[in-house]
Amino acid sequence: MTKFILTLPFVLLLTACSDDSLISEPLSKSEVILTFGDSLTYGYGAGSLENSYPSKLEDITGYSVINAGINGDTAKAAGNRIDDLINKHSPSLVLIGLGGNDMLRKNDKNLKEDLNSIINQFKSNNIKVVLLAMPKPQLNLMGQRLSDYELYNEIANENDVFLIENTFSKYLSNNSYKSDMIHLNAEGYGLVAKDIAEVLEEKGFIKYSK
Repeated sequence: MTKFILTLPFVLLLTACSDDSLISEPLSKSEVILTFGDSLTYGYGAGSLENSYPSKLEDITGYSVINAGINGDTAKAAGNRIDDLINKHSPSLVLIGLGGNDMLRKNDKNLKEDLNSIINQFKSNNIKVVLLAMPKPQLNLMGQRLSDYELYNEIANENDVFLIENTFSKYLSNNSYKSDMIHLNAEGYGLVAKDIAEVLEEKGFIKYSK
């Protein structure tokens, strides 16, 4: 797997599989992006769903972006939702952001296995997968510098999927972008959406006019 370092307004890293044939061409505007995750996908702390990162990603890119985030969801439980979401929305690309609650509850011993299963379910339906790295939770200090849990890099490598790194960790390390100890505010979610949109276009998943 090859690691690319992109120059953006904020440094953002993307780890990608070596098989660039996975991205034959950008999604057409008629295709759907599914954001699959927990409260950080849902937009807890944003004030309204219009300020969640999926909603802002839709605003930025012009694509139809489905918010399939559920507050408190775990990687273990989330796998049970996949078939219904695929049948309902027929997504062409999924952004997976799960694992934070598993870690917070200290029930992450099977996190790798659960994420592998989720990735395989989407890939078996010919849906392109992008994994979003989540930070290792630190609950004792407000504003503590967070870093991505290294397990996400390992999972992306083993499954040949793209990994977007240092998005949630970066903004959750800055009190200005937080609504509480573990969630972003509207501004933070907007910055996450901006970073993700730029990476997705840089890597050829989507095409939009800035």
